[in-house]
Amino acid sequence: MTRYLNDNTVRGALRAVDVSKPLAGGALAVEDVSDGDLLTKLSILTSGANADAGEWIRERIALDFAYPCVEDPDELASMDKGLSLGGVVKRNRHTVEKDDRFTSRQDYVLGFDNASKLELVAARVGELENELVKAAELAQSREDSHQGMARQLEALRRVAEDERPWEQVSAAVAADELARIEQRLTDALAAQADLEPLRASIETVREKHQSSTGTAAVLQSEYKALDHKMTTADGLLDAARLKLEQAPPSASTVTALEPYFDGVAEVSELYELDNLANSVRNKLLDELHAAESRGQATAERLTRMFEAFVRDWGSAISADHGTSIGAAGDFESRYHAIVSDGLPAQEAEFRLFFNQRTHESFSTLLHLLDEERRSITSRILPLNGILSQVNFHEGSFLELDIKQTLPATAKQFKDAIQNALKAKHTRPSRGAASATEVDDDAELTARYKSLETLVKRLGSQTPEDRRWRAEVLDVRGHLFIQCKEHREVASKPGKSNASGKASKKKTEVFMHADTGSMSGGERQRFTAFIMAAALSYQLGIAEQGFTTYGTVMMDEAFVLASEEFAGAGIKALHEFGFQLLLAAPENVIDLSRHLGSVTEILRDKRTNRSGVLTAPVIAGPGEPGAWRSEANPVDIVLR
Repeated sequence: MTRYLNDNTVRGALRAVDVSKPLAGGALAVEDVSDGDLLTKLSILTSGANADAGEWIRERIALDFAYPCVEDPDELASMDKGLSLGGVVKRNRHTVEKDDRFTSRQDYVLGFDNASKLELVAARVGELENELVKAAELAQSREDSHQGMARQLEALRRVAEDERPWEQVSAAVAADELARIEQRLTDALAAQADLEPLRASIETVREKHQSSTGTAAVLQSEYKALDHKMTTADGLLDAARLKLEQAPPSASTVTALEPYFDGVAEVSELYELDNLANSVRNKLLDELHAAESRGQATAERLTRMFEAFVRDWGSAISADHGTSIGAAGDFESRYHAIVSDGLPAQEAEFRLFFNQRTHESFSTLLHLLDEERRSITSRILPLNGILSQVNFHEGSFLELDIKQTLPATAKQFKDAIQNALKAKHTRPSRGAASATEVDDDAELTARYKSLETLVKRLGSQTPEDRRWRAEVLDVRGHLFIQCKEHREVASKPGKSNASGKASKKKTEVFMHADTGSMSGGERQRFTAFIMAAALSYQLGIAEQGFTTYGTVMMDEAFVLASEEFAGAGIKALHEFGFQLLLAAPENVIDLSRHLGSVTEILRDKRTNRSGVLTAPVIAGPGEPGAWRSEANPVDIVLR
């Protein structure tokens, strides 16, 4: 059994018990079973090979599960223990339970597995499948034989129903008739040998007749085509003469077309005139295509100019007419309106106003950001004077180090403003103004666009722009604060300097960028030191010295620290000159030995209220209770 359990997975909990050993009191428990008990409701095999196991199970049930069985669950109320039909078990007067969890049959692990039975069943299944395949093959062969027999019977039936005489169906009679026909064909071919020359002459005459007929038809078609072309040419000539009489070409048109007809004097044939006309037509078409290409390019350039103008000054400008080439007239009218309103004349005034006000506003913004960063540094650095007077550990003290580390977004924001503020305060001379006017306009536009983009992002309320605004304006993220711990380390014994004297203690600096590498107690102590230094600075200790009293109240004080570090933290706060009022659960940490007095507050479970103890909590044998405090007196150091 032990080997089986060791080598197999039982998918649950299984306990093996030696049933050969009798249970103490089992026989008496079986004799005391009364009618209606659980044992009387079960049928257990107590004969044969399973007799010992069955009797052991009966004794176990009689000992541990002697539950009276009831049909009505209300009857359980009057019993100390019992079992209902629904599965409710009352173990005693205070405990009633029911377990509806079900274990599938595949997870039953009592007894041994059925691997051999499965192999036998699998083998039997394979045999039955083979027999099924053989039966299917036999059925298919019987079906094929039946179909062949049916076809033969159908052929015999058709032969029996045929009423034609034998002469009509005999192959010999048909063969004789075919031989007679072949003989007649041979005789006819022999008789036609004398007619071959005459037949050849007739065929030759027929071919000549067909050729002459085709030639006549082609000539007639060509005549009709030439006649149609002549009629068309006469009509075109009359129409051209009429059009020329109605609208004669102007002198400028004649002058423009005259170079195209330089060779007209040398034309003597009609086809030469056609060639000259086609050449002039092709040249005019090429020039027309080139002009259309230039017009299309001009239209695209104007469309891009209109679109750029709309992007710069708002879509309301083109709301009625759009930005296509068809709106060129509207944009031309708007241009003349702008010129008539005198806007170009105010350009110099706008340049001066833009340069002055922009430089003032954004320079003030950059100056304020720098001042805020310096303000944070000026408020934190005085803490170093306080921290240097209090030991963090034995022979060590803390120093705060501040470095300015601008994020990438803040640096880009600052660079964008500085680049936009690089204005040209001096205008070029009158002679060079025309050469640099376009460059100045491009520079002014670029600066305006850059600052407009920054202003829009600063005023946007989208989540992305809000995060960006916080990164560039919140100067607390522009400073990196780390803590230096200065520790005095004694030199190794036996070493001396060049003069033979023992070397002095040297100081090593340990950097703490965050508290992730510290333990819970060290983190508490570090936080207490920084907090105490900050409170000391707020109370003016940096200027007045350690002569000011202050009360520090802490809830859940030092609950994550060990008692050693809690004591060190409390001592550190005492050394800063503070009066401590700490609250902490005594089952988590005992702070009484580090404090001057202790007040215990308990919760009354009956009334669910908390308060200070109003009765003695410790009493000796035979003596009334008396107040007792585990606190030890401590001294507050004033400097």
